[in-house]
Amino acid sequence: MTNNFAKKLFLLLFAFMLCLTGYGENLYTIRHSSNKIKLVFQEHWYFSEIRIPVYSPSFWGNELSHNIAVMEIGSEKHVLSRKEKSDYLFFIESAPNIDTNTITVTSINSSTEAAPEQSPYFKAVQSQTKHIEDNLLLIIKKENSDIMNNNCFSCHSLIPTALVINTAQAKGFQIDKTVINNLFISLTNLQNKDGSFFFEKEPCYGKTSTTLSAAYILALLSDNMPTTFVKTGEKINKYLKAIIPDTNNKIKADFIFEPFFTSETTALLHEIVFQKSMYLKDNTQYQYCNERANNLLKQTIKHKNDTFIKKLPLLTGIPYSYQLPPNERTAITEEIKSHIQTQSKISEAIRALCLYIYNKISPFQEQQPIFHDLEKEENSTKNIWKCFEKVLYNNPKYLDGNYYESKN
Repeated sequence: MTNNFAKKLFLLLFAFMLCLTGYGENLYTIRHSSNKIKLVFQEHWYFSEIRIPVYSPSFWGNELSHNIAVMEIGSEKHVLSRKEKSDYLFFIESAPNIDTNTITVTSINSSTEAAPEQSPYFKAVQSQTKHIEDNLLLIIKKENSDIMNNNCFSCHSLIPTALVINTAQAKGFQIDKTVINNLFISLTNLQNKDGSFFFEKEPCYGKTSTTLSAAYILALLSDNMPTTFVKTGEKINKYLKAIIPDTNNKIKADFIFEPFFTSETTALLHEIVFQKSMYLKDNTQYQYCNERANNLLKQTIKHKNDTFIKKLPLLTGIPYSYQLPPNERTAITEEIKSHIQTQSKISEAIRALCLYIYNKISPFQEQQPIFHDLEKEENSTKNIWKCFEKVLYNNPKYLDGNYYESKN
């Protein structure tokens, strides 16, 4: 690995930004030229609503009320007119498709009639945010379509999809919950009568690993449909108890596939996260789930001295599947750096999981933002991991309110 490439990779790994709390005077600048006004925004946006004030000396640069104006947004022009003594000229776009950082407004009718002073209003989604949300929506729909068409699910693509959804929702990305719920329901519909998930046409994937994978995926998405999750989880636990009734014994996986399927650590991760999620949904009724998870958690101790790649699945489950004391955070961070630095080639999956772990260890680490355009790629597993990475080092940005300009 070259030094330049290593530096770029570290920038990707440790690039985080604070969530948007407000813009104030940093959102845009305003430039006056006769009766034409140009708004130049610091970032690119997709605007779904713009309200231009009828009367605003700071916006228009005069004491007039402006009743009709032409607004240029991207390559489009729109005539905005005042209606029924409104204080604003309105622009509304239900499905915005223009990516821009410049809006030009030209007044074509004004009067001295008094009107209440207002400030511009914007409702928009930042371009990078929209690209991520659109990409994730396509991934979810594709996964759901594959389940319905094939009557089975792919652990290799649905696990990262669930991780992306879980992380994106936690960070505040706006994903259509109906689409997520459709995916959730499609997965639960695959459950067998004995509570397991197993596909006879694909016996090589095993029954235990497939069931634990489904349990893990459903746990990651459980906040969207908690009642359905609990009902499905009860059936899963019935099957798991039939395999190993003793809460102290772990269930051995019967399928291996990197980076997530690495023998016993994967089985531990999947079941601990599942059992903890069941307990958190109802801690009065599912004490057994918590007891089972805590007993399994004790078994993760022996994996603390494993190589980084072997304990990678367990680390992704922090804090449920890997109890990490504060004094160990630095050591784990160094392990992440060392693994990336010493590998001549690292997959999208491993890189995304490393960033995911770092995010869990140091969630408040402040770094400069890095923006990358999401290309329209084939909806492959590789693309899902790339989307996951972009969700991890970008926070969603939206506008919904009145914003004052910066003085130019």
